[in-house]
This record gives sequence, structure tokens and C-alpha cells, in this order.
Amino acid sequence: MPLKTIQTAFRAWEEGDAQAVFRLMAPQLKWRVIGSTEVSGTYQNKSAFLDTVNLKLMRALSGPLTPKVERIFAAGNTVVAQFTSHAPTNSGIDYTQTYCWVMEVSNGQIQSGTAYLDTALIDQVLN
Repeated sequence: MPLKTIQTAFRAWEEGDAQAVFRLMAPQLKWRVIGSTEVSGTYQNKSAFLDTVNLKLMRALSGPLTPKVERIFAAGNTVVAQFTSHAPTNSGIDYTQTYCWVMEVSNGQIQSGTAYLDTALIDQVLN
């Protein structure tokens, strides 16, 4: 069930529903962004994550973030999504990012996760 839930949400995101995956994040979400960028760290709830990471990134982009899923697989409630994304930026930097999100999913919601990504690219886009 967790696998199907995440696959469906990522498919919707690929088809243009930019909030499909984020709607699955539980209010009490614990989310970690690796690295030492200004958005790296552990967020203790969905609002903190969206208000910091997502908002800062969206402000730097001049168009929608378009994902392309490489693979999604699961072991129990742990779901791993490997995907790339692309978006134009306000500064003209090419934002083509590679992600690996490791998520714990239960009760139809993402309870926690860790985002692995190119942090040097994040620094370029945000600074």
C-alpha cells in the first residue's frame, strides 16, 4: 500500500499536479535535507519544511519544477523514490537536480523522510 500511494502521487506530479506528493506529508512530518546548505537540516513538521525549503526554492525558480521518476521501490513502510527534476531559475542557472527521497509511509501519509540531493546546486540556485 505505501508503494502504490507514493507511485500514484509521483505520477500525478509528473503530470502537472505540483502538490500531489506534498499533500501526502503528515502535519507532524519529520524531514531531513542532507548537507550544509541554508536549507539543510531536520524539520520537525510539514509547515516548517514547506515554509523554509520549498518556499525558498520556489522563490528562486521562474517556472514549475518538473520531475521525472527513475524508480520507486519499497520495503515494508519504507519507500525510496529516485528522481530528477528540472526548472528554470530567476538567475538563469540550469536547475536540473537529482534526488533520492527515503520516506516512511503509514496511514496513507509520509511520516518522515530524508532528501539526498546535489547540495552544491542548491547553493548555486539560492545564492
